[in-house]
Amino acid sequence: MAQGIARASALLASGTMVSRVLGFVKAIVIAQTIGVIGVSADAFAGANQLPSNIYSIISVGLLNAVIVPQVVKAARHEDGGQLYVNRLVTLAMVLLGGLTILATVGAPIIGALYGASLSSEQLGLLVAFAYWCMPQIFFYGMYAVLGEILNARGLFGPFAWAPVINNVVGIAGLLLFSSIFGADPTGTGRNIDSWDPTMIAMLGGTATLGVAMQTIVLLFFWRRAGLRFGLDFQFRGTGLGQVGKLAGWTLGMLLVMQLAGLVETIVAYLASGENASIAAMQNAFLIFALPHAVVAVSIATAFFTRMSAAISDGRPKDFIRDLSEGSRLIGMFLLFSGFGLALVAVPFARIFATTDAGINSIAAILIAFLVGLIPFSGLFIVQRAFYALEDTKTVFFVFLFTVPLHIFGMALAAIGPVEFIVVGLALMQSIMSTLRLAILLVILRKRMGQLDFANITRSYVRFTVAAIAASIPALIVMVLLGTFQEDGFPRSGIFQALISCAIGAGTMALFYFPLLWVLKSPEFRGFAGPLLARFGVKTGGPSSAARRDDEDGELDADILATFPDTVAVSGNDAAPTPWNLASEDVEPDIAEERRQAEEQEEREERVNAASWAFGGATEDLSTAGIILPMHSRTTEIPKVGRTEPPRTRRERREEERRAVIELAARREEEARLAREARNSADDDDGRGSPPRPKE
Repeated sequence: MAQGIARASALLASGTMVSRVLGFVKAIVIAQTIGVIGVSADAFAGANQLPSNIYSIISVGLLNAVIVPQVVKAARHEDGGQLYVNRLVTLAMVLLGGLTILATVGAPIIGALYGASLSSEQLGLLVAFAYWCMPQIFFYGMYAVLGEILNARGLFGPFAWAPVINNVVGIAGLLLFSSIFGADPTGTGRNIDSWDPTMIAMLGGTATLGVAMQTIVLLFFWRRAGLRFGLDFQFRGTGLGQVGKLAGWTLGMLLVMQLAGLVETIVAYLASGENASIAAMQNAFLIFALPHAVVAVSIATAFFTRMSAAISDGRPKDFIRDLSEGSRLIGMFLLFSGFGLALVAVPFARIFATTDAGINSIAAILIAFLVGLIPFSGLFIVQRAFYALEDTKTVFFVFLFTVPLHIFGMALAAIGPVEFIVVGLALMQSIMSTLRLAILLVILRKRMGQLDFANITRSYVRFTVAAIAASIPALIVMVLLGTFQEDGFPRSGIFQALISCAIGAGTMALFYFPLLWVLKSPEFRGFAGPLLARFGVKTGGPSSAARRDDEDGELDADILATFPDTVAVSGNDAAPTPWNLASEDVEPDIAEERRQAEEQEEREERVNAASWAFGGATEDLSTAGIILPMHSRTTEIPKVGRTEPPRTRRERREEERRAVIELAARREEEARLAREARNSADDDDGRGSPPRPKE
């Protein structure tokens, strides 16, 4: 089973990574086609972002919250979920179709709302692009629905790799546009009047065509999943009534975030024209979000599952330990990424921009974002900690009460020098991420009684010392390359910029990770130890399991006192445990229950992993956290047969104790039933020969 999950996860991860690489290529081609600074670039960037804003407000949280638990449950029906799937797809088509029509017709109103600070001419160009981009709402929504259904049926590849087709179609459309109408990498070669309907249709239409192809390709795998689609408008029983408060509070948080995003867009458009605005900000954020998406989201996925299981099993100390370990692992990689990206900000910016003004603007925006990289990713995993506690209400109110401060900060950026407006917006996001993280940590500590701040602080001090020390030689190398000179090597072309990025990051890594080893970082040694062991290198450092045993050592005496003598010693294979209890020689019925539990858990974990991959692929990193707690709450899973082996002596003893209690209860019940059966048989024998009458 574990191998199946690993294969599915690898397939999802590989598709997501290829899609992200092509996404970068697409962003580069867009920059080479219409530039990153200028009215054309900002109008297209804003119009192409509108469908994502509307879709995330109304659909993402609701669809994910419904699809994940309900599709898996429907697979237990006699028809294999065929009826439910038809109703769900029909309902999605109706709702998304209606929403898309309303958004397309209302494009002038929506465009005017987000482009309130634009001139009438540039607003007209934005609305013209929006007419062609709004249909993406329907296709993004259907991609989510169809993809989740295929995942639930065991087909993971199409969902993971479909975004690749989107990027390929988009890149092809941009290249065709450049070949017909010419490229404008500086963003100054076209004014608003030079855009005719054919140019607008080709640029906006190919963007939507890519999203449409991403969705349509999933239909080719429908029959392979054992499904036959037919419209069914009987919507009762679709599970919408079971979404509950979790999805509601998350949807509310999305609305709050979109309110801040609306103000941010309006303020950013104040700089549109000759200064960095929406397009430059999107490109800088694309670079900034890369380590977050690859590192923080991946690590949070694994630890979110653990934290949810710990809370479900009543193990608060394991919850705290997992949150601490996940936070430290994220910090180890992201401090390296943050310092490294800051060092190569200029060559990275050169990949997208061609002018010195554009390069300097994107680099400055990127560094302002990077100030808050650790809080941004820390906020992500702490939000998942609250979701593991099935508490989305607290997160909602923290975001709600801090939005006025965020808006005030963006207003301050608006009244500053126009060339620094977007830099101020990026810096304000970093400040707000830090503030929200601090508030949530205070609330979480108060709720749990304690958090592992001591270990986290020690680890982050090690990471920071190593990062600062490794940055010095890397900075020297970047200076020697001419990074800060207008005619320097990193600024002379895209290829030279890529080489400079590789040299700077490589130099940073060459010093950072060995320094962590010298500083005896348990996180890095636990991560690198198994890799080095494969090459015959003995590290001598404690394994992660051993570290967890040490952390839980103080609990052993108390837990041992509660165990029966027969299972007090860990490793006693003769003692009944969930694993040897599942042996068919001992308890065939328990073995069958365990087998069914394994199959169900594998199916559910695959679907959850796919949902996280969807969040990463679409850059929607705000809603995936509601999936697992809702899923585990709405899907009944047999408790016999835990598939993940215990990670500590404490967990093993808890499992052994549970197994003994369950076995004793089962045997007692069997003995009671046997006694009742014997008594019933004796009664029947007595009634078979009626008593003799008294004489």
